[in-house]
Amino acid sequence: MNDPSPSLVHRLHDFLRRAGSRPMKAHDLAAHPEIGASARDVRQALRELERTGKAKKIRGNRWVEAQAPDRVAGRLLITFSGFGIVITDPPDSAEYFIPPSEIGSCMEGDRVEVSPAAVRPRAGQKQEAHLIRVVERKIKQVAGKLVHGRYYAYVIPGDPRMRSTLHVSEAGLPPDSIPDGDIVVVALDEPVSPDRSQTSRLIQHLGAPGDPGVDMQMLMANRGIVQAFEPGVVDAAQAISPTPDASAIAGREDLRDWIILTIDPSDAKDYDDAISLTRTGDGWELGVHIADVSHFVTPGSAIDTEAKNRGNSVYMVDRFVPMLPKYLTSEVCSLRASVDRLAYSVHMTLDADGELESVRTGRSVIHSKACLNYDQVQRFLSGEDAAEIPESLHPTLRAMDKLATRLRRKRMANGSIDLSLPEVVCTLDDQGTPISLKRRGAAQAYHLIEEFMLLANCAVAERIRAAGVPGVYRIHEEPSEDQ
Repeated sequence: MNDPSPSLVHRLHDFLRRAGSRPMKAHDLAAHPEIGASARDVRQALRELERTGKAKKIRGNRWVEAQAPDRVAGRLLITFSGFGIVITDPPDSAEYFIPPSEIGSCMEGDRVEVSPAAVRPRAGQKQEAHLIRVVERKIKQVAGKLVHGRYYAYVIPGDPRMRSTLHVSEAGLPPDSIPDGDIVVVALDEPVSPDRSQTSRLIQHLGAPGDPGVDMQMLMANRGIVQAFEPGVVDAAQAISPTPDASAIAGREDLRDWIILTIDPSDAKDYDDAISLTRTGDGWELGVHIADVSHFVTPGSAIDTEAKNRGNSVYMVDRFVPMLPKYLTSEVCSLRASVDRLAYSVHMTLDADGELESVRTGRSVIHSKACLNYDQVQRFLSGEDAAEIPESLHPTLRAMDKLATRLRRKRMANGSIDLSLPEVVCTLDDQGTPISLKRRGAAQAYHLIEEFMLLANCAVAERIRAAGVPGVYRIHEEPSEDQ
């Protein structure tokens, strides 16, 4: 016997759910216009619904929707293999397996309501659940290929996790004005039942596949990455003066006379961290200075709300999408050379062996002496070219390299594992096509910054732990014996 059609199973379940407590016989269901199937196929589909706990047969050979043991809400994650995982809300935070046949028009990140299946899972497997409805869509827009079908236009999503096509209505841009096969962006209408086609309206024509930048625009649209900021957010950033006044500096540690510098990639768009190093007898005082963004971005402000929505900056092969407005990151909060900037500083005192002795933190004002790049520092440390770096910085850079080497050697001796892989730099032509791949160099210069930042993070984490205040830690579970 063949398996029942998934679409018929979904259709029957949706009908029984909407029918509520009104029982119906199989042949009556088959004759209903919404079902449109043979009595034999309907009986087979009803048995499948009974097996999965979605329907039950009562007296008189009549069928009703089975009462779900519990309907729970959660967030849907869809794998590239096609199945889904629903993570329910706290405090339970249970995980349920959603088979590919259940996904339908649901999308990654949807907030959904599910009904746990009556069938118990096998050992080591997740409890299966059935999608009831989409409560809220996380994704509001989708990019993909426009297809002019026989009766209507539809979009094949560019995200492979979206297995269902999107019906394009006439509410947006006219589909007929765009060539078949071009890449478009559609806005999704209200969520529908998982077994129905999601409707949408066309809002943007990106271009033909292969046109410069179209692939990146499609990727950004499908990941919810927005390049432009709302005018109100831009205006709020532009209203901030890049030069701190006396009131902003008051109460901060004044480090403007210190030798503080930044080391970043040559194509860096902003400079958000700086370093300093001074001798203290046989040891060192290492300083890591981070741009004090919190001074300018107040909780609940337009900039703060937008940053929270974005979550992070995005670095793509051909562009950079910042979390904060460009004026804020590249001017106000950029620790550029020869200008006063507000920072938050971590001062670490180390002994001659590189052991951390003490830590202090606080708000500061700095005046960076130079913005260097990794290649410059690498050439200096390798003895190739010292002329491009101010001579006044030479002793500091040599001391930094000496300390970083000692810290790295000590860390490796204590059991740290170097899992870093060579970073590849991709070069594009004017059409956005990759023309070369090169291995990133300047390893010694990169290690210098890595060691200092790692030490600063460990120092701050320890202070948070000792103070007993909440903190976010990135950890790895203990490996199993099999691993």
